[in-house]
Amino acid sequence: MPSRFRAVRRGGAPTPLPRMTAMPDLATTVPAADYVHLRLHSEYSVVDGTLRIDDAAAAARGGGMPALALTDLNNLFGAVKFYKACRAQGVKPVIGVDVWMEPTALAPWAQSGDKAPSRL
Repeated sequence: MPSRFRAVRRGGAPTPLPRMTAMPDLATTVPAADYVHLRLHSEYSVVDGTLRIDDAAAAARGGGMPALALTDLNNLFGAVKFYKACRAQGVKPVIGVDVWMEPTALAPWAQSGDKAPSRL
């Protein structure tokens, strides 16, 4: 757990770190044309996504982003809808997937004793 105090020199008292009064405004610090979301889970990520694809494409266009990526969890069901929505908004679609690979007896890496799933 990080300390709220700076390191203490010999014989000195700790001085508190300054508190952040407000979060920096990212709209002014990062130009929209230089920023692209590369990890986006949509309504097709059943476990952790609630974002509608049409809304995401419209928001990317409204933010001036040149591209937007879709990386749903373990599926590509929304890829065609995402592609069409992005093209209609003038945003370059980047299609990916967030995959969990579980070791099996036939997999080469299972022979090395690795039993934990890997995230790609």
